[in-house]
Amino acid sequence: AKRAGLFRTACSAGTNSATSKRLGYSQLHDEDEDEGPATTVLDFSNTEERLKNIKDVTRTPVTLLSGFLGSGKTSLLKHILENQEGVRLGVVVNDVAAVNIDAQLIQRYERSGTIEIAELANGCVCCTASDDLVASVQELVNRAYTRPFHHVVIELSGVGEPDAIKRHWDIGVEVGMPATLMTEIKRTIAVVDSSLFGNDWIDSRKATARNEEGSQHSGLETVGQLLAEQVERADLVLMNKTDLATKEELKTTEEVLKALNPDAELIRCTYGKVSPIELLPEIPHGLKYPEFGKGRNFRWAQNPHVLQIRVKVPASTKSKDINFDIGRTWLQIWVKGEPVPRLQGKLFGRLKGIEEWLWELDGEGDDRHVAVFLEKTEEGMWEDLWEKQCPGQPLTEHEPA
Repeated sequence: AKRAGLFRTACSAGTNSATSKRLGYSQLHDEDEDEGPATTVLDFSNTEERLKNIKDVTRTPVTLLSGFLGSGKTSLLKHILENQEGVRLGVVVNDVAAVNIDAQLIQRYERSGTIEIAELANGCVCCTASDDLVASVQELVNRAYTRPFHHVVIELSGVGEPDAIKRHWDIGVEVGMPATLMTEIKRTIAVVDSSLFGNDWIDSRKATARNEEGSQHSGLETVGQLLAEQVERADLVLMNKTDLATKEELKTTEEVLKALNPDAELIRCTYGKVSPIELLPEIPHGLKYPEFGKGRNFRWAQNPHVLQIRVKVPASTKSKDINFDIGRTWLQIWVKGEPVPRLQGKLFGRLKGIEEWLWELDGEGDDRHVAVFLEKTEEGMWEDLWEKQCPGQPLTEHEPA
């Protein structure tokens, strides 16, 4: 069958005596191609060093979203993308168009190879899952390099097995795949249809008939086993569609869920309307309060007291060519002769001492830049350089030049 996830390890890692390398192999077989499976050599030689190095790295938490067909995963994703409450999300879905995101939120929509990308005005990015899931996550990581996501959410197919994804992620770390080194699976969520789950688990014949992907799923013997595994592996279970369930159905579903996984947190909801703050693991401090960031032609850094901004300018720029317009909560930096500011926008927090500030013109050639040092009114780290964009508010162009 065509690969539907990352890769399948054809044999365990072993030692190559000639090269003293620990090697493994993965194979991808496409049922639509006549040629044999494509084989990739995996190098496990530096696993210990890689695992040691990532201990001190702030990795973006990944949440796996599982659930049987029709449970409401897509509705949940649509809700958190449109109501992210300040959380920057990267989302991997089975079909971007199926999420049906509000057109007013979409800043850019494109296709990159086999991956469709929707960049949203609220800072989130939504992309389709390619045959290689890691490639989709790597696409998200690449696009968020200057402003890392607080979370990445991966929507599994209706027959997706969370344990298989976790195993592949571990192998990715061991062989040094960049996407897995920069992210870490921290939570698994199972979404269930409260009106159907209890009875489906007891008698899965109707669920099997609804399962359009049943022919593609060979890891478990029955749909009932699949339903059980998704719940058993979850840290959090959403009892969705409670409005469609009778009291008896709710009681049956909850009893079955608690029997399958007594340690999981249960949340009841309708239309997948749950706050992302409740759903997702805590944002790592290093992602929520970054020490630095950058844009197309500027970079910034902060500590609890001072904000530093460096903006690139033409190589011939002199000190007399620089103009500033700085207020308590906003700034503009101009270069003489240019019709628009080099940098502009409303800041995340407030400044003090705006009557005078330190600045310098530094660097040469392509690295010619103006550096500005600004003092914060209140001690503390900002979540970003710029204020949070409100839903429906026109997108600010911080670098119009």
